[in-house]
Amino acid sequence: MEIKSSLSSQQTNHLLCSAPNLKELYFACTHEVNLGGWLEAGAIVQSDWICNNLEVLACKISEIPRPDITREIYFLEPDRHLHPGSPQRSMELQRQVYSKLAKLTKLRELRLGFVLDSTHPSYALEDEEIFRQYDCLAMTLESGLDLLKNLQNLQVVDLSNMEVYIDGESERSFSWGGRVDWNRTFWDCCQSGYALKTNGHHVQSLELYFDSDSHMYYDYDQANDFFEFSPTFFPRLTSVTLCGMRNRGDLVVDIINKGSEAGWKELKFSMFDDRNRDRSVVDGDGMVKAILRQAPTLEVLNLDGGAYFKSKEINKLLCSAPRLVELQLLGNTRTLSDEEPCLDANDVVQSEWVCTNLEIFGCAIRGIPRHDITRRINDEPASNYTCPGSYQDGVELQRGVYSQLSRLIKLKELYLGSPLEEYEDFRSPELELDDDVPRRDCPSRQFDCLAMTLDSGLDQLKDLKDLHWIDMKDMEVYIDKPKEQKWVGKNWPRVTRIFLS
Repeated sequence: MEIKSSLSSQQTNHLLCSAPNLKELYFACTHEVNLGGWLEAGAIVQSDWICNNLEVLACKISEIPRPDITREIYFLEPDRHLHPGSPQRSMELQRQVYSKLAKLTKLRELRLGFVLDSTHPSYALEDEEIFRQYDCLAMTLESGLDLLKNLQNLQVVDLSNMEVYIDGESERSFSWGGRVDWNRTFWDCCQSGYALKTNGHHVQSLELYFDSDSHMYYDYDQANDFFEFSPTFFPRLTSVTLCGMRNRGDLVVDIINKGSEAGWKELKFSMFDDRNRDRSVVDGDGMVKAILRQAPTLEVLNLDGGAYFKSKEINKLLCSAPRLVELQLLGNTRTLSDEEPCLDANDVVQSEWVCTNLEIFGCAIRGIPRHDITRRINDEPASNYTCPGSYQDGVELQRGVYSQLSRLIKLKELYLGSPLEEYEDFRSPELELDDDVPRRDCPSRQFDCLAMTLDSGLDQLKDLKDLHWIDMKDMEVYIDKPKEQKWVGKNWPRVTRIFLS
């Protein structure tokens, strides 16, 4: 069960007391106490849970007195954070909660932390302190952590934005078999000084979220701190997510070099968000080369804001990544004037892709002459916007591209369109999109893409039977015509939606 709406502590506890077959309880927790799901410690210890088959528990546990927190809390009065109670009451309550959790011996994931959305416009760095959990389990041996020693199936422990001390000197010897993938906030690790260096050999996946908006060089400081407190190598690290880091191809290179010598499986980078639109990249070429070196083992490449990947480099990846399951180069960070990563159709037809395991493909394919576009665009001839080339060139290129795509028979999601949401505040004045200038006449629209018509060769994709999601936003395609719609219904039975604009 995954819950994103509000449940009270009483309701959550009642569920755990009446669901013997429950295997996963996952609350999408945010910092607001009235969102997601949470449990009062007092209610837990007075209940009789029967969910002994639980494998995933993601829920805040709160209202525990924490007199052991003696550091200064900078932004609000302590009473705002600290639940009242004596040291004895704190110890008793925590041990009882640990005892309750200890019965869940099948637990694989224990997520007690919560999410702060650093990309939200109202987010500020001090939110990490203001909304931190100060009435949670201390996760120390003194508080009773040793009661959880039999949870030997644990693989993921998420203590994000919690005031916990599991990285203390005595706690470092505590282990769940050395297989736990620790998911804690960046600053938690930095504050401890030795946590990453000591436990780095256990880390298999890493998520780093940088604040690149509060100060121009603040993200540089965060990166430097991370490297200072991390080991030279993470020998088991094969998956990384890096968000919010502006202009730092060199950081990507450094992180890739720290990973497992066996090769990376997942690389996910979002280099900037909607508030930071600078496209310059430090060592962009080095970053691309470092990623391409991982092609033989790479399964997922998700690069939001990847204009520095050129067509030949994208094509080289597709020709050398046999394990690739997901390629997503179309994020949500492009403005009207930005360059986007795309494949040139000429490169596509001259290559032999080896990525036949692809299930998600997200990259524009352009450079196709489109003599079938006969309408006027912005009251101008279509030839002012289309790609040069003969009619025959256009037909041959499209059939070659369709042929290449037709080999991806495991494809479930196909994203060929531009990643533009509503333009809102970052519209260019000369390209204002209103009722007088519809999106279909916007110069950023793809007028050199596949036509997606039967006449152009669409029937070559008839064997992509697993397709269920197709995105062709801001593309001049004609798949919505009656003949093509009938074909889609017959040949792509699982398609639930095709996005056009």
